[in-house]
Amino acid sequence: MNQRLYRICLAACLILPVAGWADARASETAPAEALKRAFDAMLPLKGELARFLTAKQTWRGYEYEVRIDPPLLFRELAHTGLTVSGLDPSILNFTRQPSGTWSFEQQGSYDIKAQLGSGPSATRLIYRAAETATKAQLSQDLRTQPKLNTTISDLEVSLWTANTFASRTVGTLYLDQTMTDVTPDHADLEIDTTELQVADWDHLGQVSARKIATKLQATDFRYRAIQDLVTEGLPLVLNRQSAVAIAEQLRPKIKAIMPIAADLKQTGSVEDAIWDMQEFALGVEKLDYTVDASNLAADATIVTDVSIEGINTRGRLGPTKAKLVPEQAKLSFTIDGLNFQKPWEYIVKGAAFDKRPWLNDNQRQLALNYLTPEKSVKVSVDEGRLISDLYEVTVSGTVHVQRQGWPIIDLRVSTRSLDALVAHLQSNAKRMPDLGTYAFFALMVQGFAARADDGSLYWDIASLGDGRVLVNGRDFSPPVEGPQFP
Repeated sequence: MNQRLYRICLAACLILPVAGWADARASETAPAEALKRAFDAMLPLKGELARFLTAKQTWRGYEYEVRIDPPLLFRELAHTGLTVSGLDPSILNFTRQPSGTWSFEQQGSYDIKAQLGSGPSATRLIYRAAETATKAQLSQDLRTQPKLNTTISDLEVSLWTANTFASRTVGTLYLDQTMTDVTPDHADLEIDTTELQVADWDHLGQVSARKIATKLQATDFRYRAIQDLVTEGLPLVLNRQSAVAIAEQLRPKIKAIMPIAADLKQTGSVEDAIWDMQEFALGVEKLDYTVDASNLAADATIVTDVSIEGINTRGRLGPTKAKLVPEQAKLSFTIDGLNFQKPWEYIVKGAAFDKRPWLNDNQRQLALNYLTPEKSVKVSVDEGRLISDLYEVTVSGTVHVQRQGWPIIDLRVSTRSLDALVAHLQSNAKRMPDLGTYAFFALMVQGFAARADDGSLYWDIASLGDGRVLVNGRDFSPPVEGPQFP
């Protein structure tokens, strides 16, 4: 299912037990009142909603019970078309440490159903967890969580919209979060997630994996800007202001959340995965990846590495055609020439929230210009590699994707030999005629190749930006008249 939506849903349910940040410092004489003031500073709820959170001291003296009442809040949000059931009042256990900081524990199970809108166009969400256990260390003012650990068993997140359906189940999920180098506005954030026995469904098919591990690292994460946006935004929603009015008032706060961090890096691995897409299936023993985005406040650089081992077709193709599928794959590339901050600032400043679309054609073009300040995006392919028993192909070089016109390409594709591949295709062509076509194509490609000093074959592919395509200096341009890009 949509990974961003899934993680938003998961984060919302993890944040709920530790809701509340504030400027107020917990005093030695009235910690329970300080906890209440901390939450009120973050979410200044008035009237009946002031009872959303209450805190009291237990008989141990240094332990405090915090009761939150989500149904009370969601009843006040019913005018937005949002209805939520299954999220009952709960008790959170806080312990005051000698340093003045807090520790926190909470356990429970969830069976939450939410709906936005009504009728066929409604969006529906289900969140179920047989058991959730959370432990956290919180700063004295409750704004940051130096450490947070959560374990969730038998998790299900399902989403229905007017046109789509997506669902994910997880046998066990482990989440560890740390915040370091904390300032009043920023912190370095690290989130490690391990998911066991994962299954995703949508209208395209099913994806399952024995294990998915992910590490997200954010440098100078703007936690305070996000908190301030919630602090000012929720009262506007509760006061039943229109979405347009809310967006207009929050325009400076929306602008302030970007860049969300100075640098973002995500590494991960997937083990024993199966992609079952109706008539086609693909299995992978191990997939490792890294996406490293740096300098997000200006012209960003994104470095990506992907490595896949143990690729198989789950018996769907048969052994003859399955041998054509690579068993290993690797891709490393770097993207330069994107600026996310400037278009964000321009869009937030110029968007007409009372119109659809928010930007006119000229504004959208200007936003694109800000996104690509050098008029092109450079993709440097450091290494691309496909390996099977029949071939090993590598690719390297650069591609300049221009704002207008044809891309400029300078790539080299190489292989030690295509003989084993051609022999395999030709030997099976009589009983599988389509392999004869593949063999003809492989021989044709081999004929276009140049030979390096070591005897390997290579193809230098170049596109000059004017629509022409050259392979080893020979013109293979498509029969078109001028650039076909706007």
